[in-house]
Amino acid sequence: MKYLIIPVLLGLGLAGCSQAKSDETFADAPPTAQAQHAPGTTAVASSTPVATPTAPEEQPTESVATAKAQPGHSVAYQAELRMAVNDFDKATDHVNELLERYGAYLGAAHETRADGQRRQEMKLQVPPRQFVALVSALGKLGHIEAKDIAAADITADALAAAAQFDAQQAAEAQTRQQLTKAGTPAERTRLEGEARRQRVETEVMKGQLQQFSNRANWASLTLRYYQVLPTTELTTPEPPVAPRFRQAFGWGWNLVMELAVGLVYAWPALLLAALGAWALHRWRLRQSLPA
Repeated sequence: MKYLIIPVLLGLGLAGCSQAKSDETFADAPPTAQAQHAPGTTAVASSTPVATPTAPEEQPTESVATAKAQPGHSVAYQAELRMAVNDFDKATDHVNELLERYGAYLGAAHETRADGQRRQEMKLQVPPRQFVALVSALGKLGHIEAKDIAAADITADALAAAAQFDAQQAAEAQTRQQLTKAGTPAERTRLEGEARRQRVETEVMKGQLQQFSNRANWASLTLRYYQVLPTTELTTPEPPVAPRFRQAFGWGWNLVMELAVGLVYAWPALLLAALGAWALHRWRLRQSLPA
């Protein structure tokens, strides 16, 4: 019986040594091999992706910089508004109130009274942000007969004018620098004439830039309105009697003075006529005496 137990114990000892050796080999293997040989974890390792750090994707910066560098658009607004009003004076007062409310100002005005109408024409300068609101408010003062609105993008023209102005200033500065280094009187005279010409061109370009700035900062609005006058206002009242007497006295005195001036101009003819009449009278007296 003892001899049967000994082989069993010997077999169990050999099996334990074999298991310990396999555990040491598994511990020394790399992590990938451990995952492949680990029992019961093969399916999980193959189905779950491993998150690996990736380099951040470079975003294009050129488009962002270009969008920020784009200048604002310069738009020039222009409009003409013609309407009929019932009360000319009240409409004028309302127009002045609207100009003050919307920050606009009056550039020119012309009032006439003819053909049974009282008319007003105004040239207005309006801030672009208040342009539409002011036109709408003015249209409520009477009956609109015509309304024309136009807008033009002058950004390209303004930028081109600014570039030309900068180039002109650079050329003028270069000419002045050359003038300080002129060696001969002839060269100095030529450079002085060139500098004067460039100065005139610079002032012209500066005026053009100012015009573009004014067109962009102020919208132009031409307002025309009129009132049909009642029949009683069409007839001109007669002036008082006293002014008419003074006017008649002046005309009469002017007539007398004109006659006196005419007599002075005709004195030779009057003298000859007087001598002729005297000679004729003497001749008739001689004919009437007896022989």
